[in-house]
Amino acid sequence: MNARILLFTTGLLAGGYHLKAQVPVWSEPLPQDTTRQYHLLDLATDSAGNSYLLLKRSTLVIPFTLDVVLYAFDTDGLLLWQDSIQQLPTSGDLDIAPGGDLLLVATRESTEDILTRRYAPDGTVIWTQTYANFGQSNVAIRVKVDPDGRAFVAGSTVGSPQPNQEALVLGYAPSGAYLFDYLYSLPGVGGSTATDLTVDTTGQVIVSGRTGWHPFTLALDTLGNLQWLRLHQPAVLGEINRVDMLPNGNIRMTGWDNTPRMYLYTYAPDGTELDSTFFPAGLGTGDTLLVMDVAIGPTGTQYVFSMWKDTGGNPGSARHTAAFALDGTNLWEVLEPSNGTIDLAYDLELDPLDRIYTASTGGTPQQHVAYVRIHDPMGMPVWNNGPDSLLPRYRYAQVELDAAGNFYVCTSFPTEDPADPPVVLTKYSMPVGVEEQRPGGAGLTVWPNPAGDEVRVLPSGTGSGVLELLDPAGRLIHSVSSTDRPIDLHLEGLAAGPYILRWIPADGQVEHGTVLKP
Repeated sequence: MNARILLFTTGLLAGGYHLKAQVPVWSEPLPQDTTRQYHLLDLATDSAGNSYLLLKRSTLVIPFTLDVVLYAFDTDGLLLWQDSIQQLPTSGDLDIAPGGDLLLVATRESTEDILTRRYAPDGTVIWTQTYANFGQSNVAIRVKVDPDGRAFVAGSTVGSPQPNQEALVLGYAPSGAYLFDYLYSLPGVGGSTATDLTVDTTGQVIVSGRTGWHPFTLALDTLGNLQWLRLHQPAVLGEINRVDMLPNGNIRMTGWDNTPRMYLYTYAPDGTELDSTFFPAGLGTGDTLLVMDVAIGPTGTQYVFSMWKDTGGNPGSARHTAAFALDGTNLWEVLEPSNGTIDLAYDLELDPLDRIYTASTGGTPQQHVAYVRIHDPMGMPVWNNGPDSLLPRYRYAQVELDAAGNFYVCTSFPTEDPADPPVVLTKYSMPVGVEEQRPGGAGLTVWPNPAGDEVRVLPSGTGSGVLELLDPAGRLIHSVSSTDRPIDLHLEGLAAGPYILRWIPADGQVEHGTVLKP
């Protein structure tokens, strides 16, 4: 049972506190172009603070052309280099290799093949590989680089030896040399695809997907040999399956089915199924929950960003965020009602303090606006990108963090004025100790001590009060009366994970905060 369900209206917190806006470090628009449309495919950052935009670009005038274009910006927002790939790209993904190289994968409709390319940080093309599979239809969805520099691609293919669509995994050496292609589907079943992949601590390539709408997870070695396979049939009809590594070395596969409900499966590295969770997410009859993105925190807390669609009285949809413990227990869920608008959840990222960054769009089909939200580890919204009346009017949005704690927002495809910049990349800086406004009162400023199990808490004012430490369900663990400024709070003996802080002053407003026990 979930600890609580939080319902927030856009931009306003219960208790009357508006979310704080953050001033950008810089904002870089691409030149205005009334002859082309740009669809955001992916956004990535490297350890040097460079950012990379992968865009699908289509012309609006004869002759009609489509290509994929890649832009690289330095930490100050200056354009470093760009590259384009012709012949009708329809999908694409990016990943950063050890040492800073960039891996790109894209699908080209005209030749129906998969192109994988590796770039040096200065834009030099190191190698390019193309997968054609006898000229049949191929689609790339994800690319992932392992610690040794090998690149793996997940997607689908239609062709020999079966006429049905099969899940596809490709492997390339750091030099670009072909390693393997692995195909999987149930015999005679179409609609199979690999939707996500990662690399576990033993070097296995872990792949999730669906075959005949049934979710599967499998493991390959680095030469493409099958190590184990788990297929959930016939009880679950799955879609958009994600796979992630947990800090303890186990594997978590997440998706949604047609019940509707969210499902979480946990596997040991040898493929043994350890547990499963089916979460209804408070949905009504006929409602749908579409899992869009997943992130795992350093202590194993899992955060899932979804689109909730009310197929009953509300024709629109809403953003849904939920957190799960290491054992799959639901901790909380946040539903931002749509009030009849169409809200599309796109992207979720985590910072080292388990703060949750999400990017989505909402509005009418003719005029979308881009929402960027930050929630603390307990699901409390603490930041947005401005009041609704001033939100950028774009159809696509994505968020990414760099190693220094800055975060980047990219929006593309303007929906109000065609003369608006086709793409805008914005960099923000969010200090660790930022004061945050929360429901019911002001926010506590909290400084973690990376060297030990201690945090420093600074309430507002100078009077006495009681500092309480609570678990994620709101149960009191410890309290201390103090007049000190700041207050040192020790976390020895606590299990790893997020906790709630509450300051109750002798007079004045109650203040809230969160702390993450490493």
